[in-house]
Amino acid sequence: MSVIGNTFLYHQSPMQNVINTCSHAFILYYFLLHFYGIKEKIIIAILTILVLMILFIQLVQQFTFPIAPFGINIQAETTNNLIEIRNGLFRFRIETACFAMLLVFFCWEQLLKKIRLWAIILFVLSLTSIYLFLTRQIIITVLFSIFLSAFLVKNRRLKIWTMCLLAVLCVIFYNWGDLFFEELIESSRDETDNDNVRIHSAFFFIDKILANPISFFLGNGSPKEAVNWGLKEGFWISDVGFIGECFIYGFFYIAVYPIILWKVYKYRNCVPLYIKMYIISTFLISVMIFPYRTRVEFMIWSMVLYICDLHINNSKLKYQ
Repeated sequence: MSVIGNTFLYHQSPMQNVINTCSHAFILYYFLLHFYGIKEKIIIAILTILVLMILFIQLVQQFTFPIAPFGINIQAETTNNLIEIRNGLFRFRIETACFAMLLVFFCWEQLLKKIRLWAIILFVLSLTSIYLFLTRQIIITVLFSIFLSAFLVKNRRLKIWTMCLLAVLCVIFYNWGDLFFEELIESSRDETDNDNVRIHSAFFFIDKILANPISFFLGNGSPKEAVNWGLKEGFWISDVGFIGECFIYGFFYIAVYPIILWKVYKYRNCVPLYIKMYIISTFLISVMIFPYRTRVEFMIWSMVLYICDLHINNSKLKYQ
């Protein structure tokens, strides 16, 4: 539908618009998983390998920069800065944080069940990868979701374990938090005090969404002018979550997301803790970062929904 909207409103090539939306085809990975009946442990194993590979790339590129083939920073490049630096580290915009988020939540759930060395190691490595993405919203929501897990666990013994592990994490952050987060916190304060461009960006795109029924219901696609809006005004579609996606794909596209949330909530007793934590964390930042935008995020959501299916089906078999 966004192809129709873009063609009528911005007179761009319909074929180019079809190509721009092809990344959505990665959601079909969900059906592929069902077709081959992939086991959950296989998915977690693949996820672990991917996260470790990405962490290796993140670490190596800190030392090899400017040789850094992975990650593109269009904002920094177009403002004549070679790359953004946060907390003394280069920020490579590798769009795979969702892999590390799902794995860190899986490891956390395993640690709640039983303290295992492999789970501790993977948990630390996954958190390290999340930190090296240097995206404040993701770091904060991951930590907050870990905190919320104490209220999601029903078993009393697990609640106690959760609170104990959270206490350990709090002690670590209290003693060494400044070392890792001081500059990130300061940069957040500076941005808030100077000018919150996200708010201006949100109103900018809301005006365009409400400009006409086609824009609202069908979306505007990806107009070429959008790059200029980002370069000149700092209005980037990716910075305004729901509003940005509504601008591109329209109201009907956005309406699918709450339906997915309702389905997961309906079967919440069957869905494993780490899946619920992932969905909660992505929901918390959806105002600024929409849960699924890129081919990687479509792939991870395919995994998430497929794993939900596995647990729901297993739960139904138990009561038959």
